[in-house]
Amino acid sequence: MEYKITKIKTLIIFASIIILLIVIWFHGFTVVKIQQMEEIKSSEEFNPQAFVDNIWEMHFMPTREIKFIPGQYADLYLKLPQITESRIFTITSLPGDETISFTIKFPSPCSTYKQALLNLKQGGEMTMSEPKGDFILPRDS
Repeated sequence: MEYKITKIKTLIIFASIIILLIVIWFHGFTVVKIQQMEEIKSSEEFNPQAFVDNIWEMHFMPTREIKFIPGQYADLYLKLPQITESRIFTITSLPGDETISFTIKFPSPCSTYKQALLNLKQGGEMTMSEPKGDFILPRDS
């Protein structure tokens, strides 16, 4: 009898977990998401272009093709000992471009992260998360 009660409790807990995961899935939450990190390095033509008011466009050469939809963003991780955190930037290049670009504002004074990003040299390396986000145009537009 005690064995049957234990078995029923286990089944109820298991079913509850499955139902919870289904509810979370349908509401757009991800329980666990493993990010593939993409190595990118400054492109050979690495030449940040200043637009206006300290807004720069920076181009990077990925080590493989990165598939994204316009409007998505990515986390950029600098490979520097003094910089341990990442920053999120919107991808501003077009899908299929050889380089991937980000348009970034550098206020004065700017953070340590952005200062290191500005000082990045040609061939400097960083890591980028897979593109994310759903702030995109509907398919029928």
